[in-house]
Amino acid sequence: NWIVSMFTSNPIFQFNVLAILNHLLIYICFYLLAGRFTKNLYIKILVSFFTAFSPYLLGQMGHLQMVFFWPLLISLYFISHPKRNLIYTVFSGFWLGLQFLSAVYLGLMGFGIIITYYVFNRSKRSVLTFLKEAGVFTITFILI
Repeated sequence: NWIVSMFTSNPIFQFNVLAILNHLLIYICFYLLAGRFTKNLYIKILVSFFTAFSPYLLGQMGHLQMVFFWPLLISLYFISHPKRNLIYTVFSGFWLGLQFLSAVYLGLMGFGIIITYYVFNRSKRSVLTFLKEAGVFTITFILI
């Protein structure tokens, strides 16, 4: 909001700009996340569109904590990166920390999703690598 407030002091205009940006960011982040599961361009476009402009999101426009979940999507995108570098873990922790600051329950839900992801993918890596990645993610999340 502070970026939009540099250009205008009208709170109604600020809310409208943030609502439009939120839907665009949800579309982009879900498009990226859907790319982890399918390579079909049309499916990614349709799924992203139906998520970003769903009746649920449009009906909850007055509740910013309910619709501001694009940081959760981008966090899941980075944590599911196939290269598994630590920088992607840091990015994931950063975006989930931002999600936690904007909507606590969505941040906790995302933290639970990522912990579940680590638990189920633990057997594919050594214990030291697992602990290092989980530690870096948790420290980045807490620092935000």
